[in-house]
Amino acid sequence: MAPPVSCCLSEEAKHQKRINEQIERQLSRERFEADRESKFLLLGPEEAGKTTFVKQVRLIQEGGDARADRAEHVRSVYQALLGAMQRIVRAMDALGIAYADPSNAESAMMLAGVRCETLEPPLSEPVSEALRRLWEDEGVRECYARRSEYGGLPPFLPDVERVTRPGYVPSRDDYLRVRTPSRGVLEYAFQLDEYPVRLVDVGEQRSEPKKWIHCFEDVSGVIFVAPLSDYDDPDRMNRARALFSTIASSPWFAESHLLLVLNKKDLLEQKIARSPLGAYFSAYRGPPGDAKAAREFLRRLFVDLKPERPVYHFFTCAIDTDDVNTVVDVHQGQNVQALQKSFGKC
Repeated sequence: MAPPVSCCLSEEAKHQKRINEQIERQLSRERFEADRESKFLLLGPEEAGKTTFVKQVRLIQEGGDARADRAEHVRSVYQALLGAMQRIVRAMDALGIAYADPSNAESAMMLAGVRCETLEPPLSEPVSEALRRLWEDEGVRECYARRSEYGGLPPFLPDVERVTRPGYVPSRDDYLRVRTPSRGVLEYAFQLDEYPVRLVDVGEQRSEPKKWIHCFEDVSGVIFVAPLSDYDDPDRMNRARALFSTIASSPWFAESHLLLVLNKKDLLEQKIARSPLGAYFSAYRGPPGDAKAAREFLRRLFVDLKPERPVYHFFTCAIDTDDVNTVVDVHQGQNVQALQKSFGKC
């Protein structure tokens, strides 16, 4: 005999009530987590070190390993190594530097015919051998020593023997140093203590910021990365300052913390000795070759664009874990000022 319809409805209603309660509890948990989550937007001009910053965050959160992610960058390291050697070969012609071993000119010609963008691991033996032979050439070493005359070079040439070995996997430092431009919007979620944090890397956006920044309203903070080492390139420095001014003035970020990460302090220290800041900024009155005075002057160039806006600044080298760890440890607004106070002394 079938149960009464009223009984069936009662059981169905109870079941539905339980489901509704479960859904409501889940929604409550999600709302609670959303309220606790800090979202930081990572912005800055190209080649400022944003990707390296994200890599450091991943290493910090994953216990310093991320081997699988490092292995994916073998191709980028090989391309950087080949590109650097090709630049040296061209510079040797321009500077009139001869090969110590004339037969190495053939190795140089062979490498000149290899397209960096098509290079894939593993390296062929002829390419590996040519790279090793050229690096051992005293003429190439002389040209490398004069690299400041024709621009910076990726840092892998002194490690050519190690990098070209079969089965090579990038070391932690290789992983941090290789340039891997980000494209599009990438998000990375992690826990900082008991707090959820979401880091949003906007990548190298080509369009005007005003066309897309409204998509990121209500973020806890904006981490703006700018390279100190661009002080001797007026166009790049002006673009970085213009972007920072747009972000600092945007109504979409009016309630967000603004963190200015002045990166590549190590490169600034190297360059400032031979390329005085005063040669590019007549308003600079500090001692020539004084990196600390130089970076303070450059900091003012940014923060004075929006003097009424609180800006928490950090001087960093993105491949230095301690520097990056200090910046990302800003999960609550009340901690930002304390961190800035201690870190700003560096």
